[in-house]
Amino acid sequence: MTTQLLKRNLVSEATGIRIAQALAFLASLVIMALGGHKLADLELTESQLLLGVGVLFTISLQCAIIVMLLDLKRKAV
Repeated sequence: MTTQLLKRNLVSEATGIRIAQALAFLASLVIMALGGHKLADLELTESQLLLGVGVLFTISLQCAIIVMLLDLKRKAV
């Protein structure tokens, strides 16, 4: 009975992909906002600040790539 319950879909696959897209996009925004705020609070040298901004940008870009890949998956469904 438990396996039947776990195999059951609550939403369609397209809706699940849209929800995942929204969550990944939100994660990207939150990472940039909170990370930028945290970097502004720290007393960093210019090179440390640039490295921090680069790391934040890279992580946000990864979330954006996930959103694009999910969009391709949604169009294929």
